[in-house]
Amino acid sequence: MPEEHAQEYHKNSFKNVRAALNRHLKDIDRGIDIVRDSEFKAANSMLSAKLKFNLRNGLSSTTQHHPIITTPKLLKINTYFMIKEDHVALRFRVWYLLGIHFVSRGVEFQHQLSINSFKFESDEIGSEFLSISHETHQKNHQGGLDDATEETQDKRMYAVSNYPSCPLTTIKHILSKCDPAAKSLFNQCCREALRCPSMYSTWFNVTPLTVKNFSAFMPDICKNAGVKRYTGH
Repeated sequence: MPEEHAQEYHKNSFKNVRAALNRHLKDIDRGIDIVRDSEFKAANSMLSAKLKFNLRNGLSSTTQHHPIITTPKLLKINTYFMIKEDHVALRFRVWYLLGIHFVSRGVEFQHQLSINSFKFESDEIGSEFLSISHETHQKNHQGGLDDATEETQDKRMYAVSNYPSCPLTTIKHILSKCDPAAKSLFNQCCREALRCPSMYSTWFNVTPLTVKNFSAFMPDICKNAGVKRYTGH
């Protein structure tokens, strides 16, 4: 590579390479930990010194996060959900509500949900809420003894009385439209219901969506709502 095209690696790239090497050594059962073992203390000190040098000398670039959806655009998305009553909008709305209430990346836990994943309960003052009855595997929640992530079932989605887009009502609605034999919460649409949904009580069949399908949800929601394209992150 020509010198004029050379660039400093981002600090996260350094850390990710080290973590990837460590995972590989663990996978092949070498019994080596390049992050914690004393034999690699000097190497890790050198890496730390390099990162500090880059920061002092203005060579450490900032982390590029996904753009935040502004309030006006969120309102347009919510308006789309309220005025559309078909099977596609319902599925989008459920996916969106679950991601917001349970604070998840858009493709990480929804595909793990089944029609039996929800518990509908009431709290001490009689307010109805929903919780997820089992843990889900996510990037920042891998399980194991060192996992201190708040469990999904400790979070609640509350009903909103006299609100047309009450989240619990929406969840109950999609459950009522699932095939009785379905296992997954998110499934493919029935072809017959696509043509005339009002004539069919079942809108979704027993074939679950793939993870790839979920990756297109947020861009499609944005397109239908008339806002700039965003991802599920």
